Amino acid sequence: MDKTIKIEINDKYDFLDKYNSEKISPDLINYIAQESAFISKKDNITIEIYDKCDLDMDCAAILKKALEERYEISMKRHAHIDSKQVFFALIGIVCLILYMYFVNDSILKEILSIAAWVGIWEMLDLEFFDDAAESKKRRVLKILLNSKIVVKEL
Repeated sequence: MDKTIKIEINDKYDFLDKYNSEKISPDLINYIAQESAFISKKDNITIEIYDKCDLDMDCAAILKKALEERYEISMKRHAHIDSKQVFFALIGIVCLILYMYFVNDSILKEILSIAAWVGIWEMLDLEFFDDAAESKKRRVLKILLNSKIVVKEL
């Protein structure tokens, strides 16, 4: 299915950030994310930029670069979440192993049991809740990176 995301650039700051003219406007990135929320891998995405203010720059290249930066940030977050998952899994496993060796001390056994399950729960929480939204962002950004960007002067 073909889907087109239309962007009208009325002035320079519709496209570029007000405070850093080398970066794309955060409002524009949010608009593109909102418009592409329900796309799938099978969709052919075209981003049409209607330049009404005659920007003297390669809008397609700047937009592609901004999408690549967002994708890289998302991948770094994913790697950080993965390392946190490994950390909590190790804590849970170590606490379960220690739990098996403390036969006589019931209070210590209970503390280790709770610590083990908290560690394992945190690992699962990161996988199913924290990384789920980020995973969707990565999927959409990957599709947008492969989309066709067309700039039309008006």
